Amino acid sequence: MIHLLVVDDEPIIINSLYQMIRENNEWQMEVFKASSSSQALEIARSNRIDVILSDICMPNIDGLELYQLIQAEWPACRAIFLTGYDSFEYAQKAIRQKSAGYVLKVEGDRAIMDALQKCIMDVETERNNQRLLLNVKAALPLLRRELVQELLQDRRLSAGDLVELMQRIEFPLDSDMPALLLLGHVRRAGGNAGSVGLDDVYSIISVTEQCLGGFVRQISVSQPQDTIVTLYQPKPGGSWQGAYRHVLEMLEQIQNTGSRLCGLTASYV
Repeated sequence: MIHLLVVDDEPIIINSLYQMIRENNEWQMEVFKASSSSQALEIARSNRIDVILSDICMPNIDGLELYQLIQAEWPACRAIFLTGYDSFEYAQKAIRQKSAGYVLKVEGDRAIMDALQKCIMDVETERNNQRLLLNVKAALPLLRRELVQELLQDRRLSAGDLVELMQRIEFPLDSDMPALLLLGHVRRAGGNAGSVGLDDVYSIISVTEQCLGGFVRQISVSQPQDTIVTLYQPKPGGSWQGAYRHVLEMLEQIQNTGSRLCGLTASYV
């Protein structure tokens, strides 16, 4: 659903716009109206705003400033400004923002509705793109795990294919460098009985990433039999000896943190 805020300090205009938009059956939206910028800000503080349709010239806080304040609350919000010829140059400031546009008041209701339709389509397109991005982000850990598995199985990839694949899945290592291998076997701390689940393994992976991430480039993935595979490299400007020494020094902290927070520990080689 689209949340639209209509703002104008002229009661006749705001009521006319509000009624015209409410009577449109093409869009599924919730429409708010405000007769001042301060009232508009109150509405925006308690409701998500996707689109603002506002007069550009208003007392105290003008339309452009109002939009900036609402964007601070709702960064994805878009705007359509209503303006007259006398403030056309002022309205052109809105054109510089990709998320804003303007309509001359003399163009009439049809121009306003056309601009609003385009704005709503842009909002829905951006939402769909965000959903797609979230789906891709959710799949990244699995894709990285599969790449590590294939590297361990000595699958040969051309340099170009490897670079492209690593960039696509945001693999944090440098494809031009070798990597050192750290293997961890996760188990219950203190000899406690009970099998280790995948959530337990991911808990130790999280601890590993936090402990090592500040000093080396690394990626840790789960493998069968409660095993964690960590590949790591020195950060730019660092040395292999320094990276290796740091990892050795941090293993005890990883074990202690995992035991204290999760009741888990790991043996390393």
